[in-house]
Amino acid sequence: MHRRHPGYDGSAGPREQTMFFRLDYTTAPNGVRSTIQSSLGNGQGESDREFREARLELHPEISSFAPFNLYRITQHYAYESASLSETVELIKRKDGTETHWVRNHETATLFATHPFQAAPTVWTK
Repeated sequence: MHRRHPGYDGSAGPREQTMFFRLDYTTAPNGVRSTIQSSLGNGQGESDREFREARLELHPEISSFAPFNLYRITQHYAYESASLSETVELIKRKDGTETHWVRNHETATLFATHPFQAAPTVWTK
């Protein structure tokens, strides 16, 4: 991550940060489940077998006074139109109740040497 704003004051960490995500997949009745290890926290995820619809939840190790204790990432891959839409939410989960603190919607263009007519691979492990 590179925080580009010239007025960034360092309050959320260094201007330059490297993040990592490791997802270990297993099959599930309706698709794929994942166990996640990441620099943002560990967690779990689920997806259909073509990875078109995914939902990941990460549990950061941060102060109990922080305004959130859960990252939720929801992704929709539209391979045929070469796009990914993603929502990143920062949520405070306490006693079964969720309070949303931040919600960010992002859209990306997939770059490839050819258009996709369908998902590029189907995970069958």
